[in-house]
Amino acid sequence: MKHLPIHLGEEVLLGGLIQYRWMYPFERYFGLMKPVAKNKTRVEASMVQAWLAFEIKHFAEYYF
Repeated sequence: MKHLPIHLGEEVLLGGLIQYRWMYPFERYFGLMKPVAKNKTRVEASMVQAWLAFEIKHFAEYYF
């Protein structure tokens, strides 16, 4: 563990702050979308269809 703090400063200089390269928000989003996916053979396409349905529903609720 003594070796880790030596490289943390270098990583901050190279990549910037952690919130700009943190994957946790995307992992949470995919965790919400995976149960919605109905087609298990093409999960990505099914997630896109679920996202489009969510966007259309949100648009209809908000604007109408």
